[in-house]
Amino acid sequence: MTGKVKVFACIWVFALVVALVFAGCVLSVPAGVAAADTTVAEATTASTWGNYDTDSLWYFAADELNLAELRSYVSRVLLPSLQSVQTEPVVIAVIDTGIDASNTVFNDVLLTDDNGNVRGYNAYNDSEGSGSTTDVQDVSDNKHGTVVSSIIAVLIHELGLEDYIKIYPIKASFSEKADDGGRSFTRASVLKGIQNAVSAGVDADVVNLSIASVSSSASAWAGDVAMQNAITSAASTATIVAAAGNEGRSSSGTLYYPAAYGSVVGVMASADGRVSHDTTNYGSAYDIFAPGEGILVSPSDGNYTLDSGTSMSAPIVSFAAALLRLSLAVKEVSTGEEMPRDTVITRLLTTLFDDAGEKTVTAPDGKAYKSLDILKLVSKDIYDNLDNAWSDVTGLGIAATRAGKSVDTSEEYAMTVRTLRETGAGRSYIEFAAQLAPVGDTDPSLAATVEWSLVTYEKDKEGKEQESSVQPLGTGATVGVLFDKAGAFGVRASVTVTDSTGREQTFTDEFRTSVSWAEYMGSTAHIVTADYLESDAYIHGTGGNIASSVKLYGAGKSVTLTVTSIEDVDIAAVNWYVNGTLAGTGRTFEFAPSGMPGKDYSVRAQIVFSEESGQSAYVNGTFVVEHLSWAAHPLFAILWTALGVGVICAVVVVVRVVKKKKSAKAEAVAAEDAQDEPASPIRKK
Repeated sequence: MTGKVKVFACIWVFALVVALVFAGCVLSVPAGVAAADTTVAEATTASTWGNYDTDSLWYFAADELNLAELRSYVSRVLLPSLQSVQTEPVVIAVIDTGIDASNTVFNDVLLTDDNGNVRGYNAYNDSEGSGSTTDVQDVSDNKHGTVVSSIIAVLIHELGLEDYIKIYPIKASFSEKADDGGRSFTRASVLKGIQNAVSAGVDADVVNLSIASVSSSASAWAGDVAMQNAITSAASTATIVAAAGNEGRSSSGTLYYPAAYGSVVGVMASADGRVSHDTTNYGSAYDIFAPGEGILVSPSDGNYTLDSGTSMSAPIVSFAAALLRLSLAVKEVSTGEEMPRDTVITRLLTTLFDDAGEKTVTAPDGKAYKSLDILKLVSKDIYDNLDNAWSDVTGLGIAATRAGKSVDTSEEYAMTVRTLRETGAGRSYIEFAAQLAPVGDTDPSLAATVEWSLVTYEKDKEGKEQESSVQPLGTGATVGVLFDKAGAFGVRASVTVTDSTGREQTFTDEFRTSVSWAEYMGSTAHIVTADYLESDAYIHGTGGNIASSVKLYGAGKSVTLTVTSIEDVDIAAVNWYVNGTLAGTGRTFEFAPSGMPGKDYSVRAQIVFSEESGQSAYVNGTFVVEHLSWAAHPLFAILWTALGVGVICAVVVVVRVVKKKKSAKAEAVAAEDAQDEPASPIRKK
């Protein structure tokens, strides 16, 4: 090889080595870093949705949601950490008219089962007791549920979070209008939807309610204790977001639900220029403004348009709540900081920043309200601003449950005494629970200090109601009371707490009820033995015939009788007649037959009502007491039979013994005779 050739070969080998080393360095860059860099590069390019691109939408601009910077933050900070740990996706339950799952905007963003099937729940059918409870197909005229969900889907896609935020559709209506008397949202279906969203197996982290009650039904929502209890319970594990409504009204005059509930994040709609949207409801009953004008939506596959209203604002806030939870999960992994409790996360969403740079929107009432700032919410060092302390108690409420159903505590509750039989309205036993406000955000140990008492009310000579007695019921978060007599009663809860400033305060609430005696039902009144009242047939109504007679054997025996269906009735007395003669008075009657056995007695009962009414009624039918001798007892038949069998067996044994003795004696005599017989001459010969 010549010198020039050697030099060329060396240069070629050197270049090859350099190339291989460079390639190795490129290939050895950590996957997370490479993915983040690529994501940032792609994220800076505006996405196109039909005839719209994200750069053309006002609410994605730098002075609003700042989508470009939000993309950068998510790709640089959140995604690398999320990709390095195993984490369950954040679930947003959308309670609405269902969803059109065939719309490609929902590709990879819907919650699915292990087989890839879309998961969802039909609360409307479940509340109506008919139809499939898994059918979530949106058949509403304007595809309201699909539109609302598509806003969340677009945001998920824009930030590349398909693996980390999922939508769970809940179909609660066939219409976008709330409580209009047609095939629409009902409180029952919304209630079912909320309960399902936070149930085991779904465990939604955020619940979106782009619905608002109309004026005519607002009072019904306000007094719906079951709904309030469901939302209170759900708010302890999830962030509940609801639209404030689009009537242009102030909350100082009209409240719109569910946004006005204390445990719900009520969302008002803003327009371009950070101003209040013309139609939005507003006021201190709600919590935050979010973009609600010209929002990109997809009512059907490939169809993209712009829509407005608080229904569009709420899902943007719901997405922000989900992204906040992802951000907190990343901080928990990277810094070891404990994830705040759910009520604190909800509080962060609306009250995290109180500084000069806070974005606000001025409502028609002239007041400035917080405006959603997603980037600041998720990127600022939250733990520097995090107040994980329990909130001061601001009030005390009572929740009541009877026979597994919520009781309306907003007004006096009427019921009938039902102490034993589980018929009609069920037992007159009510369980009470103390609810310290803000619900779910107060020190749980304080509930154990709540004092309960039963107050009895009576009217004075002037007809004015006043307390006649106060009976302590105990201390604790819950208490149960069996109302076993008629009257006017109150169950009072009281708690004394010391707030963060050292000030001591006492909060009190009272549940009022009027209890009436049950109506006497002659058709269900029967004379029975007293122990029958302890049977399942009576207590639980399991059926079976009621015995109308009893047998007493031998002298000195007795039976205690009573009458069914009178334990909850206001009666003065029960008169007992035996063979037509008055023999006793009282709710129970112990009857002991006199004389020798062998006689039947006919017992009748007369129910005497209040002495003032002078009314009475005989219990239908009579009860027969048969007085028999011990010899007639069924056990004696068994005894005589046993004795007869014993005698026969004894005779057989004696006969066999006698025969055996005779046989033995005969054998002994024969043997003796054989010994005395002379020898035979033939044998001698």
